[in-house]
Amino acid sequence: MSVCTFGVYELYWFYKNWCLIKEREKLDIKPFWRALFGVFFCYSCFEKIRTTAQSLNLKESIAAGPLAAGWIIVTLFWRLPDQYWLLTYFAVLFLIPVQILVTKVNATADPGCEENKRFTAWNIAGVVFGGMFLILILLGLWWANQDSSTDSTKRDGSGQITEAGDLGVFEIRIGDCILLPNESSKTGSDESAKFTKLDGVPCTELHDAEIIGIGTLSGDDAFPGDDALDVQGSKICVLLYEEYVGIPYDTESPHDVMPLYPLAASWETGERNVNCLATLTSEEQMGASIRD
Repeated sequence: MSVCTFGVYELYWFYKNWCLIKEREKLDIKPFWRALFGVFFCYSCFEKIRTTAQSLNLKESIAAGPLAAGWIIVTLFWRLPDQYWLLTYFAVLFLIPVQILVTKVNATADPGCEENKRFTAWNIAGVVFGGMFLILILLGLWWANQDSSTDSTKRDGSGQITEAGDLGVFEIRIGDCILLPNESSKTGSDESAKFTKLDGVPCTELHDAEIIGIGTLSGDDAFPGDDALDVQGSKICVLLYEEYVGIPYDTESPHDVMPLYPLAASWETGERNVNCLATLTSEEQMGASIRD
């Protein structure tokens, strides 16, 4: 239930247990708020369950501190970039030993209490719809990764594209000629950072841009933002243009340069490459390599 409800069921689990603790110990607490801010109250919840089991002379027990620390740490994994945030779903594993002890406590404290072993209609609906939504998310992450890593072009022995095909941004090579999506700007825009897949074509065919070099961006783990990467990437691409074409890049150049830099999620996983594209300032298509 926790996985299919994206962790919402864990809030409900804490809420119900705090309700039982409030009733059993006659405490003046608000179960809803203690459940909502579970990262601050999970240890006290686990510890009260442990001490209750001890007072009932149960042999079973739990390590409240390590279980609470594990649940908090893994729960905070939701802040990780794609696709590592999915690790947060493992937080529920730290609740299993606690739930086992809760079941034994309830059975001992109230032998006539019926154990909840059946799925309600709401439970089934949560599993079905939540499960379907989770599958769609996983498929989306997989598809995006496939797009970035695909290369269905055909190349000759020197690596030049001889037959058009899909070209993921992770498979781009220096000298590749490509078609840009219609909505992109050929003079450089934030959209340049959002490509995961382009159309690679032979340079002898009409194309929008040519890969003139691949540089390395600098920066710490925090994503610098599109504007900062566009400025840094443009400076790198200007230098790579001269290396590729053989003449300095200036305002008289017939070409524009455009950096293709990582998305925020890729940046946070360590991706620092910037692919440099050259297009015509006239925004017309080219029919040959800019080095010809």
